[in-house]
Formats: sequence, C-alpha cells, structure tokens
Amino acid sequence: MGQNKSVPKEDAANGTAVSLIKSTVQMPDFARAEQIPAGGRPGGKWAKKPTPPGVLQFLESKGCVDLYKEFKAKMIKDGGGGNFFGWSAPKMQKVTEEFQPKFKAKGVNLYYCMGGIWETSGANSWEEWFYFVVFADIKSMKDPGWVPPELYTPGKKATW
Repeated sequence: MGQNKSVPKEDAANGTAVSLIKSTVQMPDFARAEQIPAGGRPGGKWAKKPTPPGVLQFLESKGCVDLYKEFKAKMIKDGGGGNFFGWSAPKMQKVTEEFQPKFKAKGVNLYYCMGGIWETSGANSWEEWFYFVVFADIKSMKDPGWVPPELYTPGKKATW
C-alpha cells in the first residue's frame, strides 16, 4: 500500500533512499538500498521487480551480482515470500545471517531492515510494514559501526 510513497523515483532507482511509509531515509554514499515489496505473497512481487539500477551497478562493482540473485531467491523461498500474510521477519533475518559472511568476503556488509506503523482511516486501523535490504561498501565506511535505520533485530516490534 504505502511502499515508496515519499521516495523520488530517481532515488529509488539509484538505491539512495527508501520509504518508511510516511518518511524517507537517504543512504550514505557508501551504501545502496533496495525496498522489498510488502503485503500478501510478496515474494512473487519481488521476483518480478527488477533490481534498481543503482543497486545493480553497486553489486556489479563488487562482483556479487550472482550472490545477490542467490540471496534474493533464498529470501523469497525461505523468508515467507509465498505466505498469504507476507514475510516472516525472523526467517528473513536467518537468511540474511546466512549470506552476511559471503557478502563480507566480497567487501560488502549486508543488512536486513524492517519496521511498521499504524495507519488509520475513519474507524479503521491497520499495521503497515516496510522492508528493505542495504548493501554497504566496507572500505568506504567512515564508521565501521554504522548501521542503517530500522535494522531488524530479533524480537523487534513495529515503531508506532
């Protein structure tokens, strides 16, 4: 529903910004992010969605396009991409943790991020979730402890 509401198309294509539904977060120059579709059975949507050109260019420069394709396929298969109710955050984190050392060997830190907000309209209210992955060039990171906003941690609750 609210994915990429406030992200300019150019920023989304470059992987330089992601939507937090009601706000936008810019990535630092050493990182690229890809918004992951939400909603029911989101894996099919992500499988059909082309990789943003800026993210693809970053991955090509690090020699990890094939690794990214493997990661994306595993996220869709094992992360709950076929579930009627959508992704399973703990399962997505497990896949991310499996791939983090593989990306790190190529000089890239991999992060899985998610969060949610309550939306209301009249008497109705519902949770709306957002998901994205971030790829960061380890050599270019000024702060080796940097983490992206909305980094998923086990037990994380939505931010209202």
